[in-house]
Amino acid sequence: MNYIYLKIDDPDNGFTYYFEVDGDRVAYRQIELSENNGCRLSIAPDFHLSEVLIDYEEQDLIAREEFEQAWTAAVLPYQSAWEQTKREYGIGDAVTGGIAMFYPQGVIIQIGPGRYGAARREDLVPALLPEYLYPGHRADGIVLGYDEDNFWLVLGDVRVSEENIAIEWG
Repeated sequence: MNYIYLKIDDPDNGFTYYFEVDGDRVAYRQIELSENNGCRLSIAPDFHLSEVLIDYEEQDLIAREEFEQAWTAAVLPYQSAWEQTKREYGIGDAVTGGIAMFYPQGVIIQIGPGRYGAARREDLVPALLPEYLYPGHRADGIVLGYDEDNFWLVLGDVRVSEENIAIEWG
């Protein structure tokens, strides 16, 4: 992974960005700091992640430690909710939710208000009909672990069905 710091000066609203990107310039984690709007993150509740490849210059690269320091500070307001989620959902627990979106890390599944899990696409149960891979379709899985960077559950043995489940944003 590469770590990027970009500052965009604008007289009306300056922006500072931190990105974690892979070798193909795909963003996996993102912080957007705005002089007017505060902080938006690639995790819940914002899910603000670039959908385009990240262009950067050599001088924009920063050390992983610098990115992690900024990330830790940015996600701090959500830490207690994440700790509560881990207490509510133990390893091996069955969960049900709805597909919320698709990220580079996989399929993001909302399992409750403010509670999310992620499953790699290749780990979805085979024989899945492609038309079920859309937001709102029911997804049942097992908690395999915790993603401490993104504050979501790691899910496995995920089965997606034609049933629709309402996604609650906010």
